[in-house]
Formats: sequence, C-alpha cells, structure tokens
Amino acid sequence: MFARRLLMVWVCLGMAKMCLAEESFAEAVKALVQPRIDRDEALGIVVGLVREGRREVFGYGRQSLDGDRRVNGQTIFEIGSITKVFTSIALADMAEAGLVKLDDPVQSLLPEGRRVPEHDQHVMTLRMLSNHTSGLPRVIPKVFARSLAGKDPYAEVSAKDIYDFLETYQLKRDPGSKYDYSNLGAGLLGTVLARRAGVSFEELILARICRPLEMRDTSVTVGPAHESRLAQPYSSRGKPAKPWVFDAFAGAGALHSTADDMLRFVSANLKLTSAPGSLKTSLDTVMMSRLATGSPGLSIALGWHVFEAQERTGRPEIIWHNGGTGGFRGFIGLVREKRLGVVVLSSSDSPVDEVGLKVIERLVHELK
Repeated sequence: MFARRLLMVWVCLGMAKMCLAEESFAEAVKALVQPRIDRDEALGIVVGLVREGRREVFGYGRQSLDGDRRVNGQTIFEIGSITKVFTSIALADMAEAGLVKLDDPVQSLLPEGRRVPEHDQHVMTLRMLSNHTSGLPRVIPKVFARSLAGKDPYAEVSAKDIYDFLETYQLKRDPGSKYDYSNLGAGLLGTVLARRAGVSFEELILARICRPLEMRDTSVTVGPAHESRLAQPYSSRGKPAKPWVFDAFAGAGALHSTADDMLRFVSANLKLTSAPGSLKTSLDTVMMSRLATGSPGLSIALGWHVFEAQERTGRPEIIWHNGGTGGFRGFIGLVREKRLGVVVLSSSDSPVDEVGLKVIERLVHELK
C-alpha cells in the first residue's frame, strides 16, 4: 500500500544523513531534482515551498518533448490522489453549512432504490469514506479491467457502475473498524456530496475551496485558455502517456493544478493567509480527526495522512498526501508547527515523494 511504502522512505531518510553543509538551498533542491531530469525519469518537475512566510518555486526541465518551454509555477499538472484532500475539505465545509454531517450514513445520500452494503448491522458513514475505513475495496472490477486492457482506468466509469457494484458487494468487516486505502470510497464520497449539493463535483470544489482561496488554475477540466500551460504526461521511460479522464471517480483523483495554486493552498492550511468564511474551520477539521492506520508512526485524518512527531529524533509532525496518474506524480507536505510546506509536481509516473520529504527535512534542519 502506497502510504506504507512512503513511510519506509521516511524512515530510511532518517537513517541516512542529508548533505546539509555548505550548499545553498537552491543548490540542494537542484541536486535532488536535476539528476532525475538528466536520467529521463521525468521531463519536467516543479518544486514549490513555503518557509518563513514566503513562497518559492523551482522549475526543472521542459513542458513537452516537442518544445522548449520550461516548467514553472504556472505549469498545469494532474495532481491525482491529492484530490482526495479537497474532497474531504468539501465534506467538512458542507458539514459546517449544515448540508450534511460527518457521520451521516452514506445510504442517506444515495438515489432512491440504491444501497450500500452493511456488515452485522454496522453502517457506512461519510467520515469512513474520507478516512479509508469504509471497508470498500480499492476499485471496482470495471476499473481494474480497463487498466489491464491498457485503457484510461477511470474514464467511462459512471455513478451507475459504482451503484451497481455496491448492490452486490459484501463487506468483509464492520465499516469503521480498519484503515484500507480506497479510491472507490473517495470516488463515492465525491459523487454523493456533489449530488447532495446539486452541482457537479468540479463546481463543488471550485465553489467551496478554489474560488475562496483564489486558486484560479485548479480544476477538473482544463479549458482552451489554459491548455498551452498543460504539461504533457510521460512514463518514467520517457514515452508519452495519455491524460486521465474521471467520471464518477472524480473525488479520488480528477484535479489539475499548478505549483503556484498549490502554494496558495499550503499557505491557507498553515494559516499564513486567511481562508474566508467556514473554510477556515473546515481546513482545521480535516486535520484534527485522526485514526491509527496499523503502520507505526502513520495515522489517517480526513483525506490527509500524518507522519506523527518523533521526540527521540526530533522529527516534527508532517501532514501529507501524494498522487499519481498515468503520466504524472505529485506530493504535498505540511509542517504546521514550523509553518512550512512543500509541493512537488512532475510530468512523469516516477514517484517524487522522496524529493518532497528530503526538502522538508532540509527546511526543518535550517529552522532549528
């Protein structure tokens, strides 16, 4: 499971001392990223960070193979599963508005005649979809079959497909009893929240999060006015990949964004900028609800994952999520006590989590 693999990366980083000595921060970031570009592991990578109240962006590589345009803070990337954080914030914000409650049964938001499975009369709630304790599997068989056939896995997977699957699926344990990462759960959450609000998933996220935070380049769809800034996706072997399209699984991974927009998001979560209205409370709500995942040092909030603080090593708490699609990878990490955050966006399917964690480690070291 991806969170446990990333936990191992974080543990290993603690065992190996970073070279922190004389090099400048910009040189340190370049040393982490440029070799990946040189080895053709990625065509373009952007690293954004917030420290001491200011934002910085470092871009490496190009936007596409057939052009010379360099990637920068305004380059648009698919952010994949980082979308799940936005879906959970929308849940918290709708709860603040009284449209739903975190512990509402999922069943209450489904179309008439549809059902979600129960186990020993234990019901599935919206909170459980958000913190991956619903008991639902990672995906439905149609997604798996499309992936095996080399197709875009989530395109043409509708709400009807999800509802039909839920009609016959039997839970193996009580909902809420165990953490198990589920794209299906996040997709279902986005679908039922949008249905309750009477808008599309994209409009839900734009209205409740992106417009209030002035994130003008964050959306599900990329319109004609923005297409020239969209990075082209590639495999880690440098072969062109196809963008992914989401339907009913939009809440699990459909968003596009830029480093500049994601740093606005980071700043709001660090309270360096003020989030308007109920959104300020919602940003806190999704971080405060914590459960153990079964992996030492790793807990799950609503949408966010959390590396717990370690007094022995002096490591602070890190709130984070990563994301990946067919030709993109991303990472976002926050250290609220130090008021710093990092975003890494890449137009390749090669993971960038280690880059994000090493940059965080460097920032924490410099602020001691």
